[in-house]
Amino acid sequence: MYSSLKKQRRWIFFGTLILWVIGVGCHASYYVYSVLSGSPSPDLYANGVGFQLIAFALVCLPMWLLSLVLLLVAEFSILCRSPTRV
Repeated sequence: MYSSLKKQRRWIFFGTLILWVIGVGCHASYYVYSVLSGSPSPDLYANGVGFQLIAFALVCLPMWLLSLVLLLVAEFSILCRSPTRV
């Protein structure tokens, strides 16, 4: 039983990470294409996808990383606490 519970926890943590990666990917693509859909910048380097991904990494990714850490800490504290004996 302990092994089954441990596997379930692992899958929950893994599922959280997969959903987080999907969320970051969707937000990054929305960010890049919303910036590039406007009028072109006079700076040619700013019109590239690579530059916009770097801008996303500097502007939005820290918030996403913080949310992942907080979510995993919350999951760990809820799922991995030992049951209290009465």
